[in-house]
Amino acid sequence: METLNVLSARSLQYYVMAEHWASDLEFFRIESIFFDKLASEYFIAIGEVSGTEALYHVLNKISRLKEDEQATAKMLTEQLQQLELMAEDFIPENIDSIQGKQVQLEYLITNLTREFREVKKELFLTIERVIKESKKPAK
Repeated sequence: METLNVLSARSLQYYVMAEHWASDLEFFRIESIFFDKLASEYFIAIGEVSGTEALYHVLNKISRLKEDEQATAKMLTEQLQQLELMAEDFIPENIDSIQGKQVQLEYLITNLTREFREVKKELFLTIERVIKESKKPAK
């Protein structure tokens, strides 16, 4: 049976925030996979329609964001492991050792989320244009 150390309020807050961010990043991965599938299974079939170039441009932006997400997820995993080790009393609780990384993670996740929302809006508008173009009669 594990012996859990009682974490300070600040460490507990950091842990809860990190778990929430981990959930956000997992949803980001699920959405990214869906967008890739959507593009490869549907929009490749209508590749001759105008607007598909813009669609691929947006998908490239998502690919770059996925790289940022992976780097952020790695950093977040390390932070969660550190907090769990403190909670399990394997290492002493040291707020100073995790505070800087927590602030950096908050900045990274906030920016990643904001950028991903902007790219999703662009993706949805682009998909809408491509669908409209695909419904136009051929000349």
